[in-house]
Amino acid sequence: MMAVLLGALSASAHDNDFTVNGICYRVNPDAHNACKVVHGHLSYSGHITIPSEVKYRGKTYQVVSIAERCFTGCKDIKSLDISSMTAIGESAFAGCTGLKSVKLECFTSIGDNAFAGCTGLKEVSVSSVVHIGEGAFKGCTSLKKVKLSNITQVDEYAFAQCPSLAAVELRVITSVSPYAFYRCPSLRNVTLDNVTSVGEYAFAQCPSLRSVKVGSVTSYDDTAFDADVKLPR
Repeated sequence: MMAVLLGALSASAHDNDFTVNGICYRVNPDAHNACKVVHGHLSYSGHITIPSEVKYRGKTYQVVSIAERCFTGCKDIKSLDISSMTAIGESAFAGCTGLKSVKLECFTSIGDNAFAGCTGLKEVSVSSVVHIGEGAFKGCTSLKKVKLSNITQVDEYAFAQCPSLAAVELRVITSVSPYAFYRCPSLRNVTLDNVTSVGEYAFAQCPSLRSVKVGSVTSYDDTAFDADVKLPR
């Protein structure tokens, strides 16, 4: 496991309870054998690996979540590997422009704006995530590929303004929220296996999108797709 803090590797007790290998943690008040990742006084950088459990002073803690705004604006983070957890908080990695790859395993939710503005992010693997919050990947201009195999909910603007995103497969989800993929000009292939409804402007202003593979779509807003997209009613 490797993580680098610029300067000292510890912060005051006001910000975190303990620091291990450069990552700051806070013990959950309602579960003293569990903790969450929090921010420190100085920026994180390099390759960040967050384990599923961490040992400190002879005690083992389960790492269950990443706090909101924990890594916001840490432009020198290059890659991210996160083990079993439940949630990533709001704006946790927003503005991490140097982040290029993300591997998320065993998560259930990604908070609002969690990776918004991560302009260097090219690929995201979210095989176990079921809920992606509002604007979670909005403005990720280099994002080309996203695996959404188990997603059941994608909130508004989740992947809006991602100009490099070329393909989307939604295998489990039953509805697509308004503006979810708004203004993705490179988007060419969309597969909606079990989707039954598509919200307003969900795929609007996606000029490269011409046809959509549908399984169960029964209703969609008139603004959901651009006028020249072929989608049978």
